[in-house]
Amino acid sequence: MQPLQVKVESRPWVIELPSRKLEVDLTTLSSNHHVEINPGDVGNNDRYVVQEIIKEMAKSRPMDIQGSKGFKVLVLSEVDRLSREAQQSLRRTMEKYGAACRLIMVCNNVSKVMDPVRSRCMAIRVAAPSDLQ
Repeated sequence: MQPLQVKVESRPWVIELPSRKLEVDLTTLSSNHHVEINPGDVGNNDRYVVQEIIKEMAKSRPMDIQGSKGFKVLVLSEVDRLSREAQQSLRRTMEKYGAACRLIMVCNNVSKVMDPVRSRCMAIRVAAPSDLQ
């Protein structure tokens, strides 16, 4: 069994908008099996990250060695910090690319995630770590 190779990459992404080009710096953590990003890191531009970058990652299906279509796993951190517009875009992305992509969304406060996004998820609550063993 090979050890998991993880790559951290910080790079500028250029997003073509109707009126201008938007350049955002986004750090990704990735392996052969997943990509992890925090779309909230770009502040008010989080909507464009979801609409363009996450959508682009989600829509391309990976192929395995036998030629079978698999799916990508995207881990989105701090989803509760996303703007309302970004969460609405995320909901549309989930609906459209669910067959090609699995999203794992991490948040600290589930009540700040819109109901339409929450209703499309299986919630798993993890207790805070404690010093007791």
